[in-house]
Amino acid sequence: MNLTVAEYNAINSLTQQTDYRGLCDCLLASITNIAGGKSPTLLEVYDDRGPSGTQQLALDHMVIREYPSLDSQDQPAWLAAAMTATSAEKIRIITQDTGDLICTGEIAGVWRFVEIDGHRDIAVQNCIERVAGIFANLMLLIDRFERDPLTTLLNRQSFDQRFKDLIEYHLQNPRRKRVNDLPWLAIADIDHFKQVNDTYGHLFGDEILLLVSQIMRRAFRFDDLLFRYGGEEFIIILNNTDHAGADLALERFRRAIQNTIFPRLDEMTMSIGWAGATTRDHYSAIIHKADKALYYAKGNGRNRVVNYATVFGDDDVGDDRAYENVLFDGDATGS
Repeated sequence: MNLTVAEYNAINSLTQQTDYRGLCDCLLASITNIAGGKSPTLLEVYDDRGPSGTQQLALDHMVIREYPSLDSQDQPAWLAAAMTATSAEKIRIITQDTGDLICTGEIAGVWRFVEIDGHRDIAVQNCIERVAGIFANLMLLIDRFERDPLTTLLNRQSFDQRFKDLIEYHLQNPRRKRVNDLPWLAIADIDHFKQVNDTYGHLFGDEILLLVSQIMRRAFRFDDLLFRYGGEEFIIILNNTDHAGADLALERFRRAIQNTIFPRLDEMTMSIGWAGATTRDHYSAIIHKADKALYYAKGNGRNRVVNYATVFGDDDVGDDRAYENVLFDGDATGS
């Protein structure tokens, strides 16, 4: 295909995408169309210590996962040279013995590399480099659109799409049946936050929300997804862990909130409800389970982590009789 036409088609297609997955799929299809041959591989690389402008890159902390499965991969032989090269230039093609490697730069602590088998002439390389640059710019715009402006956590709109895509991907890939392959969903809510706003004002309340978001980042791993769902409510998607690991992480977060000295406040606590994803549940049912568990935590003293299955067993989430029969020790109204 004529390179000019191929590049135009790639740009036209990329600019029509509205989310992360659509952009990544489009980039891979565009490079295949431009370069020909075997489909390229998109790899995401991040530091498991989280993004920081002060810490130096360390290979032993680098995690590599392949898109779209996000399965962890062994470190490729080119990683050290590629990470060194990318520090000086955002978008570039790095020539390796086995083929070309395209770096699309770093966004929110994640570097993306596209591996192409074999080598291409300079005209094709330049075309791919321009397309990769447009991809990177669009990824940056989408990342900003998906962020809550106060906390910079992911926002509610991005949760709705990402969680739906994540569950649908698991449903479409039945080989991923191990418990550790399925995500866990937690909904966390600051206890009595309305009283904070009513007493000290919303600007002070915003400061508390910002501090809570910072504690969240320290409490969870970089590949867990953190969202501000609205008001004082947050959502955590825990990946690649089992029931015990998810419970440990959520309890660690709850304790971190309780043990933090917040300005002007004697104590700040958080209630958390969580549930595991299953291949038989619609994504909305999983959200409803986590929400039920949160409501139970609120009604039984607050400042606790509650797992849906522990309280309600494997009852169908659509049948609220088990929920209605639970006796609450406290007032479940309000936050």
